[in-house]
Amino acid sequence: MPEFDAARISLGSTMIITLDGPSASGKTTVAELVAADLGYHCLKTGEMYRAVGLEAHRQRLPLDRVESVIQIAESINLSFDWTRAKPTLLIDGYAPLGLLDLPEITEAAKLVSEIPQVRLALVKRQQQIGRDWPNLVAEGRDQGSFVFPDAPHKFYLTATDDCRAKRRQEKWLVDGIVQDLEEVRRTIAARDAHDRQTLERMGLDVIPAGAMVIDSTQIPSAREVADLIVSSVKAKRG
Repeated sequence: MPEFDAARISLGSTMIITLDGPSASGKTTVAELVAADLGYHCLKTGEMYRAVGLEAHRQRLPLDRVESVIQIAESINLSFDWTRAKPTLLIDGYAPLGLLDLPEITEAAKLVSEIPQVRLALVKRQQQIGRDWPNLVAEGRDQGSFVFPDAPHKFYLTATDDCRAKRRQEKWLVDGIVQDLEEVRRTIAARDAHDRQTLERMGLDVIPAGAMVIDSTQIPSAREVADLIVSSVKAKRG
């Protein structure tokens, strides 16, 4: 297994805000709002893993063909279009529309993220984005602990299992995907266990050291969560 610590690169005074959390905790929406409020760019790292899974799916490549999946992660052309109202991941210059949110691509992303070389390849890209675009809100599951461990502002967003399952079900309904609530709950629980085990294998805590934990279960809207984060960042910056 590759040495994960090799990817821990200090970015010094780079102004990066990390926002981590489990599935359906609302971190993507909140990260977009925070970035818009502060005039930062929003790095949605989960979409990068989904893009690798999508490309493997497009090539009809079995995910147990590890070397081929690694090659995709190392060669796929990924960029972000931050000129759009919602920051958009581009694959070879094209937006994959709603394909990244399909349940089968969500599952593929989970599987490819288990491959250490895939994670390292994408972490290196994320860190390079941090160097190229220093005012950044980076959201994911390992941003504050692994990708940007020296980020000056770290947050961890969570909610109860039931709350997150209902949110995910509602999001999929908007996208035209119908899923039983109990099945959504099982999917989220499996992803939580997977992420926890992955971080443990990397020697990392689920909640990044120094992160402010925000439980959004009783907070009515993503807007209010974003306001909390923006206020915290501004107060810390004086």
